[in-house]
Amino acid sequence: MLNPIFDTNIICHYTTIEYAKPILKDKMLKFSTFGGPGDPRENKNWDFDFIGHSLSQHQQCREHHSKAPSIFNKFIKERCKTLSFCEWNNEDNDEFKRMNSGKNPISPYLQVIHRTSFARSRMWTQYAGNHTGVCLVFSKDKITEQFLQLQSTFKQAQKFAKSVEYMYHRWDFNTSRKISIADIFKFDTYPALYKHLNRFHHELFFLKNMDYRDEHEYRLVMTSEKSEDNIWLPIYSSLEAVIVGIDFPKKDCAEITELAQDAAIMYN
Repeated sequence: MLNPIFDTNIICHYTTIEYAKPILKDKMLKFSTFGGPGDPRENKNWDFDFIGHSLSQHQQCREHHSKAPSIFNKFIKERCKTLSFCEWNNEDNDEFKRMNSGKNPISPYLQVIHRTSFARSRMWTQYAGNHTGVCLVFSKDKITEQFLQLQSTFKQAQKFAKSVEYMYHRWDFNTSRKISIADIFKFDTYPALYKHLNRFHHELFFLKNMDYRDEHEYRLVMTSEKSEDNIWLPIYSSLEAVIVGIDFPKKDCAEITELAQDAAIMYN
């Protein structure tokens, strides 16, 4: 029987020692603003434009709602907060097919190692201090439930939880940057914005270039009332394990073990 942390429901958050300690101490994960330094599509400003049926409507929008495109961009970049995790690799690519073929197929256990979300060398290198950091292992169902139950003082708060989709040609993203003139006229700028986010949240937040596919990202997105607002997600009932990197400093082992044991169960 495989260890429970090999379950397909497991998702992981890779981080450095410096960030892992306060996370485990406070039992909270902090959301970041959307669009980190990694993906140029996400961290650059987006050019929104209007879409409608007549040239006169376009002209009216440009005259009376000229700030709407910049408001849409600013809201997404500053008031949409995200948390990212690495999830199970369910791809059936040529390499996995090769593992199952021939006279000496790879054992199911070793195949699981390659699919699980906490054994990704590139993730350890890129996000966990080049293998000196920590991988926090969560139950996907539990942490998503905690996320959906988060309370906000922002009455218009929206929440989205999905796996990221990877593709080369993202034509749908172009459509998602077209603001409905009808919605602007009917609801005004901000109500039209919330309606737009509901309609296009997948295209806006959950599409990435195929080059990022090895991250197998699972993402949580929540809107805030102000740009400076911090959103925190409790992890005390969803944390399943804490795994340290192969180059994790020995001097920090005792402290991280104590913090992990206080927060959940420590798997070595």
